[in-house]
Amino acid sequence: MQKTTIIFSHGGGRLANQLTNFAHFISFYEEYKNKFDIINIAFAPYAEYFESTKNQGLSLNEENPTPNKKFKVIQKLFLLKSRSSRILRKVLIKGTHLLYGILPGKQSIIVGDYPNHYSMLLGRKFTMFDINNPDMIKILSSHQETIIAGWPIRSWELFEKHKDIVRSKFKFVKEIDNRAESCINEIRTGFDMIVGVFIRQTDYKRWLNGKYYFSGNMYAKWMKEVENLFPDKKIVFLISSDQKQDLSLFTGLNVRFVTGNPFGDDPFIINFAELSKCDYILSPPSTYGAWCSFLNNIPLICVYNSNQSITNMDILENNIFEAFKHPFMSEAIN
Repeated sequence: MQKTTIIFSHGGGRLANQLTNFAHFISFYEEYKNKFDIINIAFAPYAEYFESTKNQGLSLNEENPTPNKKFKVIQKLFLLKSRSSRILRKVLIKGTHLLYGILPGKQSIIVGDYPNHYSMLLGRKFTMFDINNPDMIKILSSHQETIIAGWPIRSWELFEKHKDIVRSKFKFVKEIDNRAESCINEIRTGFDMIVGVFIRQTDYKRWLNGKYYFSGNMYAKWMKEVENLFPDKKIVFLISSDQKQDLSLFTGLNVRFVTGNPFGDDPFIINFAELSKCDYILSPPSTYGAWCSFLNNIPLICVYNSNQSITNMDILENNIFEAFKHPFMSEAIN
């Protein structure tokens, strides 16, 4: 039986959002690989960071590498950072959606209401797309090839079912993993526990009218509360911040900073890998923090209100899957 090919073209957001998108497609593929092939061109900018995507490319079909060759040029295009290449990528995505909307045996699907990203994409519109729903599967099966774009393309049920396979697909390449491991091993000496702290401030001043923007003082307060939760542990905090922090705020705390320069051109993957190797992650609602906790299956400590005092109730042992259901963390993760 000939399988249907699904091409994910665009989903909005950077690394952690793209990991979220890809995780749901990987889970869908594991469940229905006898019926579908998946090619994720939206993940091209990050493919080189992970063993699976670096070696296999953008297709999930390990048995038939042909789609990899077909999309190699696209993958290289997505890695280019010039303004002209960005324009060309947009033209390519828009043009492909247009063609798939009119060519026989093909279809274009646009999911969600994101005018800045998808207003110019042509295709059949959906508010959300549950890829484990029989009606949605029927729609995907109705054409030989489907190109699909959007954010709410999900099946959390399948994601949790296939979580171990998803983790295996996102093992860092050796260079990144070794560098992160070296940092963590050095920090761990003399301490019982490493708590990674993700401080997000720049864009959070605007997102949801600053609902989850917290000052450095607040993070310092929460870090002291974490110490109180583990009075028999000597804790060191590994901080990753998107803004420079006043070190005096953390007086009395054992604090280190991630080794990647958070204000350089492209250091985030090192910071991301280092945080993922901590024992706990403290984070506001963010796919970045949730994925740091998911990759090595470590608990996620939620911070979501300036009046909040951290208790054991704020520790999500099942990390991203509990965050998905959390009344505040879910605002960033759904």
